[in-house]
Amino acid sequence: MRLSPLFTQPLEEANQLEKQEGKQQGIQRGIQLDIQLRRQKGYQEMLESLLVFRFGKLDSQLEVILEQIMELPKEDFNRTILQLSHLSRDELLARFGGEN
Repeated sequence: MRLSPLFTQPLEEANQLEKQEGKQQGIQRGIQLDIQLRRQKGYQEMLESLLVFRFGKLDSQLEVILEQIMELPKEDFNRTILQLSHLSRDELLARFGGEN
């Protein structure tokens, strides 16, 4: 059974519109993900700089702690950043289980 052009044309137009909207949504998601990743990279670089400034160098224990801090929820991340200047290396290691 063959549909008349009166029915097929709107279907084709709807399909094209759906494809365009899908592409636009995909592009938007990609842009949002890129912004989020750049922001996260900036936070990580800032935290790394703070740790180096505070403790002199970034050794393997501090690298593990850096990753753990980066995974914290936003409020805990912010609180930890604010407390960093008051914590000794041992306190930081104890807090994040980095003592060996």
